[in-house]
Amino acid sequence: MRIPAIVISLFISFCSYGQNTFTAFVKDKETAEFLPGATVRVQNTLLGASTNEKGLLHIQNIPNGPQQLEVSFIGYRSQLLRIHFPLLSTDTLEILLETTEEELEE
Repeated sequence: MRIPAIVISLFISFCSYGQNTFTAFVKDKETAEFLPGATVRVQNTLLGASTNEKGLLHIQNIPNGPQQLEVSFIGYRSQLLRIHFPLLSTDTLEILLETTEEELEE
C-alpha cells in the first residue's frame, strides 16, 4: 500500500509545526533587576507565560514564521518584539523594560 506524498508532507509539517521554544529573562533597564511576574504573550495565539522569581520564562510550541511577542509588566512600558521562528540560536534572550514616568495620584 502506498501512502500519497501529500499525506507524508502534511505529517511532516504537522510534526514540525510549533516545535519552537522561546526562553528569556525580563529585567529592569536601569537597575538590571529581574522582574518576576512580567508577562510575554505571542500575539494572535493563546500562547504566553509569566516570569518566575528569577525573571525567567519559557514559551513552548510557538509556530514557525514571524511572530510578535508582547512583553509587559505593571509600571513599565510594554514592548513588542518581532521574532522569526525557528530561532537560529537557543540562547536565552534578555529583555529590558523601561519604567513609565507616570505616577499614581492619591
